[in-house]
Amino acid sequence: MVSNTAQDGTVTAYTWISNNHITSSGFQVLTTQPSVTLHRMTYKPNSDVNVVPTVKPVDTSFWKANEIAYGTYGNVVNGGYAYLYGLLYPSGVALARVPVNSIEDKTKYQYYVSGKWTSTKPAITNPAAAVPNAGTTGQGTFYYCNKAQSYIWIGQNNPSVWADFYISTAPSPEGPWITPYLLYSGPNGDAELPSYSLQAHHHLLRKTDDGIYLTWTQYFKPSTYNAYVTPLVYVSFV
Repeated sequence: MVSNTAQDGTVTAYTWISNNHITSSGFQVLTTQPSVTLHRMTYKPNSDVNVVPTVKPVDTSFWKANEIAYGTYGNVVNGGYAYLYGLLYPSGVALARVPVNSIEDKTKYQYYVSGKWTSTKPAITNPAAAVPNAGTTGQGTFYYCNKAQSYIWIGQNNPSVWADFYISTAPSPEGPWITPYLLYSGPNGDAELPSYSLQAHHHLLRKTDDGIYLTWTQYFKPSTYNAYVTPLVYVSFV
């Protein structure tokens, strides 16, 4: 999530990554609701194509175990705020916000509970923290569309292993979000996990575009095609 682009081109971005612990065989998850590390990325323009952005952990337990992992389900920056979505347990999507220049300061965070903003962080099991229809809890992307003046979520249904992209929209990050509906179905692989990693890429849009770019991962049986494939498609909204 890009938080700032300076006049000299320096870019600051953040991401929240769960500290997942799994077994080496069988990929069994050892911690159902793990803690979360906040990472900061800094990129300074450089003519050397081998220079990559620097990434540093800000806090290895920014969200503690069994807390709502705001930012891991999705995020969108607009109007000077970063809006961060996280998953409730056992189901549902919660929302927090923070001034975009205060990402690392948890005292500046507010949480959307019972239809209003509060400085008190809700429990991960609190149903009053749910934002109805803000995604399906499947993999996906939140973004703001200037043309439509609307917040948009596009992603996979849950549960699903297919390249079926659902969409929901709202006039504000808090909603009301419409019931997600099927936008596009792509070709799948033929292995036990045919399609996953469904994402929307609004940053690829040109000013003349009136749609969205989508990608996903196709997984095939080795006898069919011994590689992973990531299609890129453009879906028009008109």
